[in-house]
Amino acid sequence: MKIISTILICCVTLILFNNSTLAQNQDTQKKELVQLTVEQRWQRSSWLLDVMMIAGINQAKSRGNTAKNYAEFLADLYAPGWEGITQPWGMFRAMHRNSQVTPGFEMKILKESENAITFRFNRAYKSRFGDDGLSYGVSIKEYEEMLKVFHGAVATHLGFNYNQRLDGDWNVITIRNKKR
Repeated sequence: MKIISTILICCVTLILFNNSTLAQNQDTQKKELVQLTVEQRWQRSSWLLDVMMIAGINQAKSRGNTAKNYAEFLADLYAPGWEGITQPWGMFRAMHRNSQVTPGFEMKILKESENAITFRFNRAYKSRFGDDGLSYGVSIKEYEEMLKVFHGAVATHLGFNYNQRLDGDWNVITIRNKKR
């Protein structure tokens, strides 16, 4: 019996040793990693940014909240970082800078004065949503509501009036100084 136990232990040890040796040999083989071009990195970064926003909306919904609630949370968090902007032009410039991370993004000033600016930007993010208008359980309507509420709350924090509406594949926005 003692001999059988010894043989069994030796066999099990040999099998385990052999498997770990094979695993080590496989780990030492050189594996190639994908090297993205600058364009591919930009596309990937933009996609990840949108997916994180979509995930945030989904997280809010999973807790019984809405895209609006999520946008208000983001505005409370980030609006202080926009302080120092004293004119509508400054908020437009900040929105333009932030939105440039999206490939295919376009923004155009429609009307401008000392106290107000009206501009439009395309819905370049629209391609993130399938034919059914959904991405990871979030609708494009919810995503756009989040953008609208977020920017509106930041504008209010800065002392501006903010109006945003859809016009086909364009968001049309007016930011104006509040009458004092």
